[in-house]
Amino acid sequence: MTSKKKIAVVTGGAGFIGSHMVDLLLYKNYHVRVIDNLAGGHKKNLKHNSNNPHLKFNNIDICKLKPNSKLFKNVDYVFHFAGVGDIVPSIENPVKYITNNVQGTVKVFRSRSLFKSKKIYLCCISILLWD
Repeated sequence: MTSKKKIAVVTGGAGFIGSHMVDLLLYKNYHVRVIDNLAGGHKKNLKHNSNNPHLKFNNIDICKLKPNSKLFKNVDYVFHFAGVGDIVPSIENPVKYITNNVQGTVKVFRSRSLFKSKKIYLCCISILLWD
């Protein structure tokens, strides 16, 4: 009896942290679909896996995801790393920061929920400042 290979989506998968998650999932024998617009990530972070047939890179901005995106079809897990993690952009351009980090996350949740993936892991790194 052969078990079906699990499928994972990694948003921000070409970023530093996301690419390490991609490495782990491929090592654990997952099919991995990366969604990254390369605004902060780099394809070179995935280059060592470029010949792996279980890796599919998709150059897409999460803010432009359609609710019925086939990227989430038959997905078991979603690891959401996409977003602007630096504090400076949130000060210099708060609208862009909120659009990407909040509205982009909502688009990921909507796409994922339509296809009923088992779990979504929301991975956040944030900076809190006060005086």
